[in-house]
Amino acid sequence: PPRSRGLTASPLAPVPATLVAHVHHPISRGRDVDLAEHVLITVRGSDPQLGLPTAGFEQRSTIQLNDFHAKKAAILAGLGFGWLPDQLIRGEIKSGRLRRVRWRGPVRHTFTPKLYRRADLPLGRAARRLIASLIASA
Repeated sequence: PPRSRGLTASPLAPVPATLVAHVHHPISRGRDVDLAEHVLITVRGSDPQLGLPTAGFEQRSTIQLNDFHAKKAAILAGLGFGWLPDQLIRGEIKSGRLRRVRWRGPVRHTFTPKLYRRADLPLGRAARRLIASLIASA
């Protein structure tokens, strides 16, 4: 939950994600690899409360990018590995351009994003429709 009080949360559709690397990246060729030896690609400001199975690992090198599309491009360029939403990588997994990272932990993780809004302000018609639409897509 956010640290500021006075917010209301609406859970959105769960997002399954997979830990991946480019097919030619050294991490994608082995089993039980040491993740700390490779560059982790993350999205700047990612919430530690997502509970990613790799969250507790010390990384020697991390690249932080602004969004998932930039993260996907960096992983496809072979710069490192990271968690990506399945909906963004279905084609690349199927074609073999991306591979699931084989390490001692899980390669799949699902998180539920939440939409936060101020509880003290009534929603207008457009905001109500937007929130209903986002929740319905769950």
